[in-house]
Amino acid sequence: MTVLDNLHRKGWVQRERCGRAYLYRPAQRREEAAARALREVLASTGDPDGVLLHFARSATEHESTILRRALGERKSR
Repeated sequence: MTVLDNLHRKGWVQRERCGRAYLYRPAQRREEAAARALREVLASTGDPDGVLLHFARSATEHESTILRRALGERKSR
């Protein structure tokens, strides 16, 4: 219960009163939560640019294609 209370306080889960108990559910989809966690890791490194560059250089062709597509969509907004 302590873990769920902490996750609720941090915004990772939502809760709804159901009788005398709470019903918990994720606050975000798995992909959104993973992206949020990645952003927190980047922020904690002290060198997010370096980490991103290292990741980009180590990305597979498939990952590179997905990233290029996403960046292209972002530019066209």
